[in-house]
Amino acid sequence: MASLSIPPPSLFFVAVTHTGSIEKNDLVKELEARFGKLLSVSDSFDFNFTDYYKKEMGDHLVKFIAAFAELQSEDRLADHKLNAMEIEKRYLDELGNRKVNLDPGFMSQARVILSSSKNFAQRIYLGKGVFAEVTLLYRHENFTALPWSYPDYQSPFVKSFLLEVRREYTRILKGG
Repeated sequence: MASLSIPPPSLFFVAVTHTGSIEKNDLVKELEARFGKLLSVSDSFDFNFTDYYKKEMGDHLVKFIAAFAELQSEDRLADHKLNAMEIEKRYLDELGNRKVNLDPGFMSQARVILSSSKNFAQRIYLGKGVFAEVTLLYRHENFTALPWSYPDYQSPFVKSFLLEVRREYTRILKGG
């Protein structure tokens, strides 16, 4: 008979896409107040990988990733997505369009997982209207994209930041 096991805790992060009218520092403070102490925050970069958000959020979007210090169980992802959606509601324009998009996720030693409110073939339902998908695999000392991986997660900048955060995560796991 198989025995059940609980994986080690993972590193929680939130990818933040926002309009230029919102200050990054305000968003960082909001994330820290909601989710806890930050481990690392990436530099902002132009989000020009897709037009997906253009109709709702407009042009000239920027993005950054905030990684949190407290390692957590991945089964918290659905609740984190719901909390992120509450923050998004605080940044709606007068027409009800978002000015901020928050994508919570987890990084383990082997993968990067993102949450979503949308169902697709590669996504697993977590409950509460939230889905999860493996977005990147860690192989041969680098992150490897999958057919559905978002273009920004395949970029050298994002991969480099995630590798840096993974090194810190590994150090924390080892008790450092």
